[in-house]
Amino acid sequence: NRMVTTLENLKFRVVNVEDGNEESIFGNVVTALNEEAVAGAAYGNKGGINIIVTYEAFGMKMAGELRQEIIFAKHQKDAGRPPKWLSVPLMVASHTWENGKNEQSHQDSALSEVMLGESSDVSRVIFPADYNTSLAVIREVYRTHGELWTVVASKRPFPDLFSPTEAEKCMSEGGMRLRWAEHRGDEAAVSLVAIGSYQLRECIIAARRFKEKDIPVSVTYIMEPGRFRYPRNDGERKHLANEQLWTTIMPPSAKAVVVVTHTRPEPVVSVIQPLWDGRKVRGLGFINEGGTLGADGLIWINKTSWLHIIRSTCQMLDISEDSLLSESEREALDGKRSPVGIV
Repeated sequence: NRMVTTLENLKFRVVNVEDGNEESIFGNVVTALNEEAVAGAAYGNKGGINIIVTYEAFGMKMAGELRQEIIFAKHQKDAGRPPKWLSVPLMVASHTWENGKNEQSHQDSALSEVMLGESSDVSRVIFPADYNTSLAVIREVYRTHGELWTVVASKRPFPDLFSPTEAEKCMSEGGMRLRWAEHRGDEAAVSLVAIGSYQLRECIIAARRFKEKDIPVSVTYIMEPGRFRYPRNDGERKHLANEQLWTTIMPPSAKAVVVVTHTRPEPVVSVIQPLWDGRKVRGLGFINEGGTLGADGLIWINKTSWLHIIRSTCQMLDISEDSLLSESEREALDGKRSPVGIV
């Protein structure tokens, strides 16, 4: 799960050391197929520094004890005695869009959806998009105390779409507009909102087509959806993104919003409803379609590709698909031909 250097430095903890492996009886890495036990080791080590790493689908086996930690930390905070231990990140790797070889058993985005249901000032759900945003996240998590972070991170190489400065800004504010990916963004008829690295890639490609056809489009990346919700308590209210960002992240001109999310679309579209309130909205995301497919195949069968984004936009803005999509692209969307070579 791309934690090789960490393992080299910290070593597996074992009873009998085997030569040639990253092992030590004093190792700081605890590993087991019992996910609850591994998470419990971290939660029991609050006097130290912790990081939990799991496949996304099996993070759900940690959800119960994670929720109990969130509840207790929230009670302490609300009582005016916030916990002082360093926040604990649960790094969700080998995620839904990357786990084709094991079919649907390894394809499940439920953990982040469940954790978004908890109070967002203590249960922080984060979707870094690239190297720089991932680095910004891991720097920030250990500057905070008494919080449980669910961090959905890609394990595959991905282009750096954010500069280090932009990444720090996105982390501190919860999201940002990608002006370089837009076309006449302040006049945008449609706003593309991405949550997740693969989803951002598809939004950028779709925006390129809109630019070719001179249709104004804005592109927004939401890294922490819980900062854009209707607050349910004082803690969430204080944790919201600043008011200035709310007025700039979604162009007033946008009549339609397409939310393209790593998760199942329904929970996240509901969480960030203040961003699209009063506009037409369409949510695209994981719809439980799986199989032994690569990331591009999973994106296609879950209807979150850039072609699906354009089709959704056409439907909401009442634009003829013929003006934006070629005949072969429409046939692929209609299931009349393979998308291979088209997307």
